[in-house]
Amino acid sequence: MGERMRALDWSKTPLGPAQDWPASLRTALSLMLNSLYPMFIGWGPELILLYNDAYRPVLGARDAAALGRPLAQVWDDVWPEVRGMVERAQAGEATFRKDLHLVVERHGYPEDSWWTFSYSPVRDERGEVCGMFCALSETTAQVQNERRLTFQIALADRLRGADSPEAVKREAARMLGEALHLGMIGFADAGQQEGETWFEIDPDWGDGSMAPAGGRFRLSDFGPAAEELNLGRELRIDDVAHDPRVADVRAAFESLGAGAVVAVPLLRGGRLRAGVAAVTAGPRRWSDFDLLLMRDVVERIWPEVERARAQADARRLAAVFEQSSNFIATSAADGAGVRLNAAGLAMVGLPPDTDTATMSFGDFLSPLERIRIDTEIAPALRQTGQWSGEAEFRRFDGPGTVPVACRAFTIRDAEGATVGFATVSRDVTDERRQARALRDSEARYRELADAMPQVVWTADPDGRVDYYNRRTEEYAGFTRMRDGYYDWEPALHPDDHDLTVEAWTRAVATGEPYECEHRVQRANGDYAWHVSRGVPVRDAAGRIVKWYGTATDIDFVKRMEQTRELLIREVDHRAKNVLAVAQSIVKLTRADDIAAYVASVSGRIGALARAHTLLAREGWSGGGVRAVVDDELRALAKPGQYTLSGPDVTLDPGAVQALGMIVHELATNAVKYGALSRAGGCVRLNWARTTGGGLALDWTEAGGPPVAAPKQPGFGSTLLNELAARQLGGRLDLHWRREGLAARLELPAALLRRGAPEEEGVTEQRCAPAGAAKPRRGVVLLVEDNALIGLDAHAVLTAAGLDVIGPVADVATALQVIAHRPLDAAFLDVDLHGRTSFEIADALTARGVPFTFSTGFGRIDADSGHAGRPVLRKPVSDEALLGAYDAMVESWVI
Repeated sequence: MGERMRALDWSKTPLGPAQDWPASLRTALSLMLNSLYPMFIGWGPELILLYNDAYRPVLGARDAAALGRPLAQVWDDVWPEVRGMVERAQAGEATFRKDLHLVVERHGYPEDSWWTFSYSPVRDERGEVCGMFCALSETTAQVQNERRLTFQIALADRLRGADSPEAVKREAARMLGEALHLGMIGFADAGQQEGETWFEIDPDWGDGSMAPAGGRFRLSDFGPAAEELNLGRELRIDDVAHDPRVADVRAAFESLGAGAVVAVPLLRGGRLRAGVAAVTAGPRRWSDFDLLLMRDVVERIWPEVERARAQADARRLAAVFEQSSNFIATSAADGAGVRLNAAGLAMVGLPPDTDTATMSFGDFLSPLERIRIDTEIAPALRQTGQWSGEAEFRRFDGPGTVPVACRAFTIRDAEGATVGFATVSRDVTDERRQARALRDSEARYRELADAMPQVVWTADPDGRVDYYNRRTEEYAGFTRMRDGYYDWEPALHPDDHDLTVEAWTRAVATGEPYECEHRVQRANGDYAWHVSRGVPVRDAAGRIVKWYGTATDIDFVKRMEQTRELLIREVDHRAKNVLAVAQSIVKLTRADDIAAYVASVSGRIGALARAHTLLAREGWSGGGVRAVVDDELRALAKPGQYTLSGPDVTLDPGAVQALGMIVHELATNAVKYGALSRAGGCVRLNWARTTGGGLALDWTEAGGPPVAAPKQPGFGSTLLNELAARQLGGRLDLHWRREGLAARLELPAALLRRGAPEEEGVTEQRCAPAGAAKPRRGVVLLVEDNALIGLDAHAVLTAAGLDVIGPVADVATALQVIAHRPLDAAFLDVDLHGRTSFEIADALTARGVPFTFSTGFGRIDADSGHAGRPVLRKPVSDEALLGAYDAMVESWVI
């Protein structure tokens, strides 16, 4: 959408050219375009529409011409429903709607949809409403799923009282017809005869707008589209009069009065056995929800229909009741003369030779059940010829009852007259116990599985996942299909899909345990690393009967491993790079004597260290010009000897070190020969942006001895030119004026970090007249566990006239010194062989002795209790060390 917005000529819209848009619009636009959630902005009085990529599916076909048009024109078909909320938002009131029903046309046809959204006013810098912001989500699927579930529950309740196959179909047809606003609906039986599929359908329900139409039909008479039902595919005809698929058989549909037709088949054993069909008098666009609800119904009721038919078949097989292990009894038409099979006698505790001819059906029921004969069973037998339900049989050999699932039915002769009654009852004691145990076991299993932090799953022997615990609600892509199994592949990261499918397929084929690491999409759209494991469960014959598995979130561990590896590589790279630069400094530096050589190498390595400290402090994202030049001048110049002025431009990381080295070389030259070699000398360093977007730095010296250009360039001059031209790609000009050196360094725009904040010119400090140097005196405790660093610091402090105790390398010795020696100041290395020096700092604080930390990390942890103390970052220059001492003895406040 960003490209489309940039390509649009906004000057032709009420918003005007994009470069003139207000900050409030730009801010809202940035928020919207960077979001993965569907959002749009309506700006100005006309609410000119701007939206992100996630909103485009909401628009559908409108997307092509929606950008930059007024909102009311883009959504003219739903404007009456939302206009009031829009006007409230324009008036400054935020609105929110949940599951608002709208009929929209996005793909060339009207469709029902539901939406949850909010309209929020957007205000400009003056606080006035200048537009509207909307975040929304389509809840059509959720609403329809809720409607579907509600319908299924209601259907189950209504069917519970249906006592015949016809009643089941009539009630299901009525509910479905009313729910979907059908003209007529019926359930059909289908079968094969002489290679043709025939179906018989009854008009089980109609809304009165069409004449009832039913009968026996040949499927092929309705064309090839209808014959797709044989393959289990739905028939969907939105407009009989204009659908080219039924052009040759249109008359067959019109004979039923159908303007639109839909049919859902039910296959058994791969063959068409039944189905449900619905028609309307006029055209209608059938939705996926219509077909889904019809399939739910036909799959739900057909087992009930078939079960009822099986009961009728059982009446014709009553003669073989003695072969059954169930309680089977028959009687005369008046209910007397009961004949009971052997299994029935045993079930109720009667001896095998008991004569039951003088007994009636009621004698076998418990006293509390007998009343049901007159109130329930007999009326049902008279009206429908059958009754089924659960009952309690009495036991004749002792107390207690036998729970049974009982079926009773009339026995008719060829003419249909009732000649007797029969009952078939099954002892359900074990079934009830097993069902109760199974329910308890399943409940415990699901509670345990849902309580686990992992995704828990099971699969059948073919590898089809049939169960997930509730953890999948935290993920996207786990979809339950119509056959009850789950499709999990959409949840996988595309790069991990093939590897995962291959691993699972191999495990199912070989029966070996399954294990695979892959990324799985969370509900918020992010992918997280998981390790999935599965093991097969086998029966006594060694056949796999089930797979049990889990998916464990290892994203944190995985990312920590990646971060650790990256950190190791980065530290290795940076350490080698620093050592390489230091090695070059040592090899290339030239001097007349050892002292000068040490000073030069130490100064240059110090400059390198200060640049790296600055980069580390900024997370290696770059460094500000002001910080770089100030660090270098503060290390070599005295307070009041330099002034800085310029915007705080941020340099790329690669330019920080080179600029620091250039300033160091210029400052070193000034200390030796120029303005910084005399009291009262001054260096002015100013920088500013160039017209080309680069940066120009001007170094000007004054107040020093007269200078002249060197007769031949030394290593310092060569290093300056190499750093400026080769490493930075810039240009350095040196002007040896008698009153002091003037240098100009020009840097290309490529070295300046884009998007970094930039403050306008600020003068750091001004050159001030130099005062007389004060002699140093005092006793200093030096705590340092690195021998070379400690000896170097000892030499610097001693040369400055101080009495130095140390270097001390451990905490215990330092504490003894503090306890027995008067001290004026102390320098503390933070890390002493893995132990901090904070205990030493506590002792110094208690005695009122000022101290300064030194560390390579550059800062002190807040929980140490000493986060506000002065810190020297290693390596420490001589000037910084002495300056820290001066600061401690002159201005330390406890």
